[in-house]
Amino acid sequence: FTKPDIIFFSFYGKKNNLLKYLNLHQSSLKIFFTGESTTHKIYQKYNHYFLEQADISLGFKELKHNKYIRFPLWATYINLDTNLGRFGLNLNELQTKVNFKNKSKFCCILNNHDNYNTRTLIFNKLNQYKKVDSAGKWEKNVSYKIENFNENAKKNWLKEYKFNICCESLIESGYITEKLFESLIAGCIPLYI
Repeated sequence: FTKPDIIFFSFYGKKNNLLKYLNLHQSSLKIFFTGESTTHKIYQKYNHYFLEQADISLGFKELKHNKYIRFPLWATYINLDTNLGRFGLNLNELQTKVNFKNKSKFCCILNNHDNYNTRTLIFNKLNQYKKVDSAGKWEKNVSYKIENFNENAKKNWLKEYKFNICCESLIESGYITEKLFESLIAGCIPLYI
């Protein structure tokens, strides 16, 4: 594709390379999307949402700008029929998903960090009651690892648990990622703070 009609982009990769690519394709429709918080130290330099470069910018924040549309990541998880080829959350079937008779395990968490201290307290408190399985890099206490970016592996893993600690990495107004909805889709009761 030497002259793409539409360029969908986010802030992964080097910013200078992205800006060069966007400048090379001035005639393309440019759509920026992020499901991440730009308050996070890794993404702070993108707090501008590429409003100068993008024709349309999508994210979770409440911004007033003629190029911006509020479209948080969790909106891609709610659907009554199909969801762009992805398994969506049918709200009418949610009650039938949570069936403790089919759940063999107590509680789990899948995270790579707790840099903003949103998960440690609930994880430690619940572990005092009963072991919480942690299969990410953070507080890993099982012999296997579930990859966060493998949607089916995570969903199948979550199905075994009654509860899932699915706190956000940081607390910011309007910021809700996929974690809460992945828990619901798998039939877990989300523990969300």
